[in-house]
Amino acid sequence: ARDSGIIYCLSRNDCDSLAKQLKLNQIKGEAYHAGLADLKRNEIQTKWIKDQIKVVCATIAFGMGIDKPDVRFVIHYSLPKSIEGYYQEAGRAGRDGERSYCILYYSYHDLHRLLKLIEMDSEGTPETKQIHKDNVQAMLAYADNKTDCRRVIQLNYFGERFSRSNCKNRVSTSCDNCLCQEEYKSVDVTSIAKEFVQAVKELCGDASRQSYHYNFTVSHLVDVFKGSSSKKVISAGHQLHKLHGKGKIWLRTDVERLVRQLIRDDYLLEISVPSRDGIVHSYTKTGPKAELLLSGRAKINLAMKVGGTKADVVINDNVQTDKIDSALKDIHDNCYKELMNKIRDIALELGVNSSSIMSTEALKSMSKQLPQTEEEMLNIVGVTKANFDKYGKQLLDVIEGFAAVRDVMMYEKSGSNSQNNELGSGDEEDDVVKGWLSTTTESPYFASGSSNSNTFKSYKGKRKRTFRAKNTRTKRAKKWVFKKNCFSHYTTYKYYV
Repeated sequence: ARDSGIIYCLSRNDCDSLAKQLKLNQIKGEAYHAGLADLKRNEIQTKWIKDQIKVVCATIAFGMGIDKPDVRFVIHYSLPKSIEGYYQEAGRAGRDGERSYCILYYSYHDLHRLLKLIEMDSEGTPETKQIHKDNVQAMLAYADNKTDCRRVIQLNYFGERFSRSNCKNRVSTSCDNCLCQEEYKSVDVTSIAKEFVQAVKELCGDASRQSYHYNFTVSHLVDVFKGSSSKKVISAGHQLHKLHGKGKIWLRTDVERLVRQLIRDDYLLEISVPSRDGIVHSYTKTGPKAELLLSGRAKINLAMKVGGTKADVVINDNVQTDKIDSALKDIHDNCYKELMNKIRDIALELGVNSSSIMSTEALKSMSKQLPQTEEEMLNIVGVTKANFDKYGKQLLDVIEGFAAVRDVMMYEKSGSNSQNNELGSGDEEDDVVKGWLSTTTESPYFASGSSNSNTFKSYKGKRKRTFRAKNTRTKRAKKWVFKKNCFSHYTTYKYYV
């Protein structure tokens, strides 16, 4: 990692394990939490401010009162406790006005962990605990939202107005929902929601019914709805229930979003039940508003993905072209940074000033032209045969990966333009060209070195992510993969670490 960043974790153990993974991947990272001695925490904080450490894996206490303007990314490795907290923590990125990135990873398991912590608070009153639970549910609703602009959601929460067009029109800093190429619309799912809640009433009852025979998890009920023939479903006899198989054509992720919405709106309820060995399990029951839905006095809508028209494809391809142009600028900018870093390393090794090796003007020209041969390099003003013989090969090695990705993007850009012409001709419908963001190309573009593939999974369990970012990179041994990961909940845009 060349840039400074913070990764916020829920627990000390998460901080420690993630910091360990960063070190295994040659990233200078340290854990920061209350379990460390004051002297150690102060040492880590000082090193991070001085850029001797690039990434700090911390609990929410880190960053308060620290004046470090060049934080390029803030990552939340689990669901934050509230929108207020998330807004404050994410705001620690980019205080110098330069583009920075905020990424949120989350899974439904995070909700259970947070609710468990709230229940374990011996000093909290029932009223304060409920406030904390409501805050967590609001944060989950924010993360689960697939249609609304994230800036609009956040600022509306604080009573401020913000136009979505301000986010969508600035592609390089748009949120994932504003950049998403998939179309969603609000669908009336009241009928299927009633069937699901009715099944919970019959199979699980309300919170007063806590017998072992009536305790079933959300995951189990989703299995029943999807028509699973798992051992647990069969042993409970739920393959015979009328709910079984009702949702075969549904995506599991959509079913899970529907259930989470029913829980947030109090049509369903999750209760925490500790086992004999102290492990807390969450079981599903009907909620206080269940009868409102079952009696037909409530309506449930869910944002669901729909297919686009030819016109949509043309519009989306135009947006894609804008993103490619923006990404090309990113390539030039990051190539320049890597060239500067290489020159500084060489200068440090030789004990000379970096300007005596290559001028900044020449490096800027290299980053824009991306030469790939000696002849092309010597055409750049400021590059002589003498300094090429000394340093040219090392600089070409840096440029090589950036040039490869540039070529892929230019190819996809030309393909997108040609497709627009075909669609406009009225001929038979072609497959949608998804563009360079869907392309996987092995390239040394970002860096080199080995990596543990578990370091930055987009699912931790079934972890999803949402963020205002545009570029991401994935480590592999000796190679880099340039790609877009498109998950069922969120499109992940590129992000530089």
